[in-house]
Amino acid sequence: MWPDDAPMRHNMRALCDAYRKSGYARAEFQIEKHETMGTHHAFSILHWRLYRSDGSLLQAFHTGYQLLRTAQGIRVLLATQYEEDIDAMKNHATH
Repeated sequence: MWPDDAPMRHNMRALCDAYRKSGYARAEFQIEKHETMGTHHAFSILHWRLYRSDGSLLQAFHTGYQLLRTAQGIRVLLATQYEEDIDAMKNHATH
């Protein structure tokens, strides 16, 4: 872990908690774009689909990732999630 990744970790944990509370069971993704930028950098866009245990769609969204290859492996420098509808997901969970 990098010392400055605590805010990203905290945000991802809170988001995963919201998914679990809404019935998350499994995820699928498709790499829609991947661009190498030199020997150590890359940018990728993934399309995610999250499902509940009953097979219904929980969430569909894209995430862009700025990646860096280090001696310890690939690190995510920045992740930007878009097209997500958290309100609709929470409303479905309460009905």
